[in-house]
Amino acid sequence: MDIYKFNDDVPLLAISSKKIKNCDKVAEFLMKSGILCNVTSTTSIVKDKNNNIVKEKGCDIKFTQFAEGTTFKNIWTDIKNEYDLTCAHFEIPNKFSGCVNNYFRKSACPLNEVNIQKQ
Repeated sequence: MDIYKFNDDVPLLAISSKKIKNCDKVAEFLMKSGILCNVTSTTSIVKDKNNNIVKEKGCDIKFTQFAEGTTFKNIWTDIKNEYDLTCAHFEIPNKFSGCVNNYFRKSACPLNEVNIQKQ
């Protein structure tokens, strides 16, 4: 299996959801998919569908390498479906920082988050 390794531009995906109870489970999910990464537990303060401010458990996922041919879109789709996500913060240092949906297509984030693209 060919492996794609990142150099200095290590991508980071920050997810949070009521469905995430433990980042160890997220790590296991990614491990089963062959994704090498560092998963760190976080707590996010967000607005829910009723505009209430709530606390959600989350995970920062720092990708280190994965099989060649695997795309971020495939990884995002799998994570999104598994944890009922609509958006997440995605960053590739010096290249992109913003809603993961905006990485794939402009202004697709349901939270209307502004993305930052660096040239």
